[in-house]
Amino acid sequence: MMIKKLLLILFIFVISTQAQDRHFWDQAVGGRTALLGGIAVGGVRDYSATFYNPGALSFVSKNSMNFNFNMYGIKDFKFIDGGGPGIDSRYTRVSLYPASLAGPLPFLGDSLNRFSYMIYSTGYSYVRVSERYEGYANVIPTRSPSQPGFPDAFVGNEYLINQGKLDVLLSEVSVGFGYSKKIADNVGIGFSLIGVYRDQTKIRYESYAAYDTINQRNATSDLYVDIDYWQ
Repeated sequence: MMIKKLLLILFIFVISTQAQDRHFWDQAVGGRTALLGGIAVGGVRDYSATFYNPGALSFVSKNSMNFNFNMYGIKDFKFIDGGGPGIDSRYTRVSLYPASLAGPLPFLGDSLNRFSYMIYSTGYSYVRVSERYEGYANVIPTRSPSQPGFPDAFVGNEYLINQGKLDVLLSEVSVGFGYSKKIADNVGIGFSLIGVYRDQTKIRYESYAAYDTINQRNATSDLYVDIDYWQ
């Protein structure tokens, strides 16, 4: 009778919760869950249950660690004469990031009380864009001379050099601790305490230089934005 009341209370809490911005199926915590595409909420029988279903920790029979990795890719760019005539430039980046790591806390609990930990990379992305433009364009209107007798400045097209760079990094890591108590042969209850650390940076740099090739004058402008956000 007590178990029926407990299940009824849990059901009431479930139907009163609000929707999440991300559901469990797009989270691959643990190797088995990654192979199943995240469809492992009810059938988890390893320590990734810390994230999916902490009540299932009561039925994990092995004190083993489970983890999985995501390899996002290898980027390799080579620019012929990128550093000048006869000087090639190259940019290579390897992105290898651990997706999850979970295991027991054997120094706590007993056969009926299980404790666990979890470290999970919720999201990681890195974008770098760099470009350069050189050419003729009429970017500065013709300006009257500052003194009588001097010619107009920036007449017609100017020789424009534009250099831009953008770096954007997003990293989000979840750390959790789980507890489960076995109250019957086929019933376990549990809860998880999960905290998330989010680090987001953005660096944007742009420089403009316009040259008046007729009167040998130039105008420059720079833009620099640096945002570093963490929570």
